[in-house]
Amino acid sequence: MIAEFQVQIMEVTTAASDTLRSTLQRIEEAIEEAWAITRRQIEEANFDERISQTAFAQFLVHHVRNEIFKLGTAPGDVETDLIPNRRKSAHHVIVRFGSFWITVSAIKARSDRPRPARFRTDYSHRQMRFVVNEESNTFEAASPPDTNRSIHTYIQLLHGPTPEDRQTHGFTLVAFTNRFGEYEPMPMEISEFLDADKYQNAKATEETVTEAFEIKIK
Repeated sequence: MIAEFQVQIMEVTTAASDTLRSTLQRIEEAIEEAWAITRRQIEEANFDERISQTAFAQFLVHHVRNEIFKLGTAPGDVETDLIPNRRKSAHHVIVRFGSFWITVSAIKARSDRPRPARFRTDYSHRQMRFVVNEESNTFEAASPPDTNRSIHTYIQLLHGPTPEDRQTHGFTLVAFTNRFGEYEPMPMEISEFLDADKYQNAKATEETVTEAFEIKIK
């Protein structure tokens, strides 16, 4: 039996349209633009070196949020929304496209993960479940087991700096979490995910899941 989160990922990578990949590419470009804007702002401000790193991180959060939010103001099927936390002391931007919910978070290194946050837990827990139709060997969305489950697949984009320069954009990872908030399989480079040819012939079998993602079937 293929684990639920593995089925979810195979659904995304084998059935996601070119439009989804185009949307992720637009988000990646927005992230890169936010990094460039922030770097210019820091350079123009001529901060002391001891202050610039802290200031860079703080400004980057706002510029990424702004550049991502602007994607929803352009013509098209992408919607963006600014969501406050429960105490309304902070906000995050969510991108909605079709049945996909996407958030963007900064991390310091590829091996890092975002700090725990209620919204990430909620988006993970409430996401769509898939089942395999054994007769047709295709994926089908299972009926939500309760009214708190939404028909969506949650994608996280995690971005961070190069090892050599903390103020230069170095990577963006595409990450999936199962309903318990666990990152499985490991996040992958966005360039790898956008390579549609790698997954276009994949089938819903344990062998192809293992081959594509090098993960152990549970």
